[in-house]
Amino acid sequence: MSWIKRKVFLMIAILLPTLIAIFILEFFLKVSLGLGQPIVYDKSLIWGYSPRAQSQYERFDGEIVTINDVGLRSTFMWNNNNNKKILFLGDSVT
Repeated sequence: MSWIKRKVFLMIAILLPTLIAIFILEFFLKVSLGLGQPIVYDKSLIWGYSPRAQSQYERFDGEIVTINDVGLRSTFMWNNNNNKKILFLGDSVT
């Protein structure tokens, strides 16, 4: 066996199990954990980015994430109601 054939065989012996492990992990993450449908973001002039408006995504354990008409995670539609509204921006402490 020449040294080129040994190197090719060694590369295949290392890469093949790695690729199989990556495909199994990807399948597990997509199917079992619900990571197959990522939330899509659009550019926003106000805060840089926001989730795509009027979208629904199925995430972990069949949970539904709803993005309303202004790109916020809520089922409340802002443009359909004439009442005054207050919007708080911030993290979990807010």
